[in-house]
Amino acid sequence: MSQFNQVVRYTKTVSEKDFYRRALIELASDDNTPEDILTMQFGKVAEHEKEFMSVTGNVSIDYTVSIGYDKYVKEYNRNTQKYEDKRVTTWEPFSGHAFSEESCIMPTGANYDPEDITAWGTYMFEEELSRAIKTAKEKSIKILKDDSMILNSECLALAESAMMSRCFRGVNLPGDRQKDERYTGMVDLKNICGARVGVYATEYTSGGAAYKIKSFTCGDVKMFDCEKPSVENDTSKLASKKVLPFTIIGLLFILGGLVGLIASWCADMDDLTVVGAVLGCFAAMIVGGIVLAAGSKKKKKAIKEANFLRKQAKLEKLMELLAKKNLPALTEREKALFNE
Repeated sequence: MSQFNQVVRYTKTVSEKDFYRRALIELASDDNTPEDILTMQFGKVAEHEKEFMSVTGNVSIDYTVSIGYDKYVKEYNRNTQKYEDKRVTTWEPFSGHAFSEESCIMPTGANYDPEDITAWGTYMFEEELSRAIKTAKEKSIKILKDDSMILNSECLALAESAMMSRCFRGVNLPGDRQKDERYTGMVDLKNICGARVGVYATEYTSGGAAYKIKSFTCGDVKMFDCEKPSVENDTSKLASKKVLPFTIIGLLFILGGLVGLIASWCADMDDLTVVGAVLGCFAAMIVGGIVLAAGSKKKKKAIKEANFLRKQAKLEKLMELLAKKNLPALTEREKALFNE
């Protein structure tokens, strides 16, 4: 029966003020949050402890997979009346064995939250927790003796499954494409460390809607499970209006070319005239495509400029708010987030 090699507690080193300050930066520096995001109302910050396990082990798997090799052959298309390249994939069975050392972080305990685990059997916020643990101050790590943390067998099985999946994903498979992947194997567990980590959680309201935001209470403060209001669609619509003339002109050229192409085939003209008309129609459609591409490029530029101006406005408001709340001013690295 598997047991914890040790259980540690990461004591709180991030204050509620640190959490609040980082939340402000996170929300304000996002491209798509509205300019008035800093007028949000924060609810009461709740603090609770969650139980995790960090698992490492040697993974050994046997796998089978269908490997596809592509080649292109000429095939006549009756609709276009042209020979076109068609991709033909030849599938061959392939099998092998893989070995690697893997690690995984997973919730544990009797009352773990299943919503913290994705459909692929991994902890949803593993990257954020790993960052918090790796950057935690050494003095905040306490080894607990005779701790009663439960090593949840279901969560351990999910961790082992995730480690086998990572082992398979590390295999350098041949061919142009793969399908029907299957693997089985085993994990020789080397270490299971239990961890008790604090979490801050709160809700804030913006525009009459409620959003949640969380952070761990140790290490570098980074938000996770962070919900944000978005003006992305509004920004895109405004940018589309700015390039509407390009869209209209481009579509008119393409539509005119198509109509002219159909008319030229139906008209009673000599061959030379038909060829000239067809070439003219194709030229119109090409011009239309160029105009649409130029419009698309201008739209992307307009969105980028709108996001930048909005972030600069939020930056100014954020610096004022931090000063008003007697919170530390932005570092140069934090200011750079508003120029990205």
